[in-house]
Amino acid sequence: MNEIQLRLEKLKKKRWTLAAIADRMGTKWLTVKRWETGERYPDVDGAVIMAMDQLLTEKAPLKRRYAYNEPSV
Repeated sequence: MNEIQLRLEKLKKKRWTLAAIADRMGTKWLTVKRWETGERYPDVDGAVIMAMDQLLTEKAPLKRRYAYNEPSV
């Protein structure tokens, strides 16, 4: 298991969904799923690891699906 997979496992234990992780990182959930399974890895893995470390300090979103860049109603 590599560093990205370990951090994804930690995020999932903190109740983060793949969609929420992907939204915060500006990618698609399928990309994050591929990182999780080891099918593919990001080109700039150091930046991804730092971004995941930041997510680990935050609470998981309460909504199942959301968008961070949309204005609140």
